[in-house]
Amino acid sequence: MVIRRFAVVAFTLGALALTGCSPTPTPPSSSPRPGSASPSSAPSSSAAPASPHTTTSRVVIPKDCRSLVSKADYGSVFGDTPLNDPAMLDGGTPSGHVTPSAPPPGASQAEVLQSATELICIWRDPAADITGLQVTVARVDPAVAKAYLAGLTAKGYTCGEAHSGLRCGLIKPNATYPVDEGYTSFLRDDIYIDVSQANFPTNDLIGKIVGTLWG
Repeated sequence: MVIRRFAVVAFTLGALALTGCSPTPTPPSSSPRPGSASPSSAPSSSAAPASPHTTTSRVVIPKDCRSLVSKADYGSVFGDTPLNDPAMLDGGTPSGHVTPSAPPPGASQAEVLQSATELICIWRDPAADITGLQVTVARVDPAVAKAYLAGLTAKGYTCGEAHSGLRCGLIKPNATYPVDEGYTSFLRDDIYIDVSQANFPTNDLIGKIVGTLWG
């Protein structure tokens, strides 16, 4: 159901942001964090512009999720939320550093991006009904990623240039609980970052990740 959005390791990639199931509502087991999902500050345009930042980068994708943001930021962003707790990983789903795989024949743009995943990070307490955040990072073909992002505007995302890259974001209410879900897709050079979060507000998480990876 909705809570497994953060346990089944797959890119949000737009489609998950617009799907969900509606079980009988029950009170969340953890107190809602204040504020909205706030994936980051909204970009200035609703259309996905062609980003000039499409060169191969020298960015090294970290193998440790704790290295996605600076040590100074980690506590303020994630607090003591469990990271990649085994109880959240259905059927041995991988987390942390993973090896990219070849996309299946006839793969969609989303599947091509997903197959390139190199880092999967899930911040989620297994005792929480909905609260959680997932980040995935991949090195991709910028043309494929830009084409994918361009299609997100039709699904309600707001897209625009941010942090010397292209960012698309969507905030929507959860179908079951009175909290918000946030979805962010970001491309800079050949690095693609995907964030999905529910009842887990952040303040420009993409900016913090960019500051760490690109310096």
